[in-house]
Amino acid sequence: MGTVLVPCHSQEYGNTRRMAEAVGEGAREAGAEVTQINTNGHRFAPEAYRGVDAVAFGSPDDFGTIAGGLKVFLDDGYIARKADRPSLEKGRSRHSKDRSLPRQPSPASHMIRL
Repeated sequence: MGTVLVPCHSQEYGNTRRMAEAVGEGAREAGAEVTQINTNGHRFAPEAYRGVDAVAFGSPDDFGTIAGGLKVFLDDGYIARKADRPSLEKGRSRHSKDRSLPRQPSPASHMIRL
């Protein structure tokens, strides 16, 4: 199957951690190599994203949004991905006329609007 990253944010009662462990266990049974991390109180390097085939996020519902530690993890990964773009390394603006690189969707382009 490949590699699966399971970042979660779990504290007080550990319910989200137990759910993330169940997801990881299911992925292992399907033949995946699983890395599980808890973003509560720790900041992880965006390199955790490199080389994974799938990511399953686990977060409590904090007033209608994801937990802060998990949001920081996602933001760090997004920033690192943008920094790795060859057009930025060559000093070209993303608005330049050279369209040889595929355009990246905006972060909100995958969201479902109700």
